[in-house]
Amino acid sequence: MKRQYLMIGCLALLVFLGGCIEPDRQRLHPPAWIQGEWGITSGPNAMSYTFTATTVIQRAGYISLDYEEMFRSSDTHVTEKITGQLYSFTYLAEEGGVTAEMTLEFTRVDADNINMTLKTSGGSIGPLPLTRL
Repeated sequence: MKRQYLMIGCLALLVFLGGCIEPDRQRLHPPAWIQGEWGITSGPNAMSYTFTATTVIQRAGYISLDYEEMFRSSDTHVTEKITGQLYSFTYLAEEGGVTAEMTLEFTRVDADNINMTLKTSGGSIGPLPLTRL
């Protein structure tokens, strides 16, 4: 009987510890050339994007969206394209029972300028010129 309790205790501990160990689930890997802050600082389209080695953060007014955090909390699958001139990521977004594929595409113009295009299954917005801030 003692042996059964010991075995059950060990199994419970393994299940608990196994649940605590999370493999690397990072979905975003922005390349070095885009890391930093980019944006439009004036006018009705004022916004910015901050790129680090592990995430992309979009800010517009008082709203901030950390894409890596959003993807991690919803367990979203992300596909990236990374070249010396292009960084993009594609994911499925759900809203009110409707699912749409979304792609954020950033194309390098030069060291201080990039273009951002949002592509969806319904069309695209952009390119919007962003400058290094």
